[in-house]
Amino acid sequence: MTDRISTGIKKLDSLIGGGFLEGSFILVSGEPGSGKTLLSNSFLAEGLRNDENCIYVTFVEPEEKIVEYGENLGIDYSSHEKDGKFKVLDRPVGEEMHVEELTTEIIDEVNSMNCKRLVIDSLSAWILGFPAGQKKRRLVRTLSRLLDRINCTWIGIVEHTPKINEASFEEYLADSVLYMETKFVGDVLERELKIMKMRGSDHTREAYKYMIDGNGIQIKEPKIRGSKG
Repeated sequence: MTDRISTGIKKLDSLIGGGFLEGSFILVSGEPGSGKTLLSNSFLAEGLRNDENCIYVTFVEPEEKIVEYGENLGIDYSSHEKDGKFKVLDRPVGEEMHVEELTTEIIDEVNSMNCKRLVIDSLSAWILGFPAGQKKRRLVRTLSRLLDRINCTWIGIVEHTPKINEASFEEYLADSVLYMETKFVGDVLERELKIMKMRGSDHTREAYKYMIDGNGIQIKEPKIRGSKG
């Protein structure tokens, strides 16, 4: 039986059978401000608490902001970085980005560090550096290469809006897909977490409301009653 590792959010662990499957690829999709980066940092912070080596690849947030996320979750990323347990790969987005070289760098860093948890923030930003007309094909090829060459549990973040969803081809490759939705109900901002896919796991089919506070993501009771499967 494949081991599970904690997501860093106890309620989420309970909804997916005890955590993510070790060695799996998790796609976290949602609108800007939905908490995707916070969820991903909770995942890495939990790994560091368990003495696991972790890597954060960012095309969106500067390293200083990532360190701030860690501080809010009670983790000193800078200290872990000095100890060789944590690394941030802060890379620019643009046509000058060498996709193959960066993919090789990620693979080499994961393997040399014996990295157990990896976050790429975000796949949506990374795809901007791919040649025009080849974005979908190149991203599928890149993800396939990562899946074949690294042996860790990793999260890929995707920006999603109600009108434009570019996640369909990534969803096919992912072992698990979490969707974090934000919407206004009247004047009130509501957030919902939906587990769209969880390969090899018995998981909830319900939509769970959640809130973001000083302690991170707090998942509340489900909005809709459903079944498990």
